[in-house]
Amino acid sequence: MPKEVAPIAWQWLADDLRRRIRASELKPGSLLPSEARLEQHTGLSRTTIRRAVAELRAEGLVTTSRPTGSMVLGGELVTLDVGDEVTVNDAGALIVRRADGSVSLHALGTRAAIHDPGH
Repeated sequence: MPKEVAPIAWQWLADDLRRRIRASELKPGSLLPSEARLEQHTGLSRTTIRRAVAELRAEGLVTTSRPTGSMVLGGELVTLDVGDEVTVNDAGALIVRRADGSVSLHALGTRAAIHDPGH
């Protein structure tokens, strides 16, 4: 019978933070706990914490900026076509006006990517 292998520390932390994001314990627009706080609560090194956060960033779950920290991104990704117009309302929601005249409203934290078939 094969022996179970425990996840390495950064994977464990990434899994825990990912679970908290998906369970809405950490909501879009909120900050992850600071490196210092994670270090204090988990006993993991800052290098290990940074690796876990880098994994979440690569998955598109968080974005990181200095000195603010790492912020949880919204789960929705809207693909925009050339010619679409995007505005943000007072509540931070994304309003998309498509070239065909349709309009859609997307929650705070929604991400947008431009689809340009010519490139």
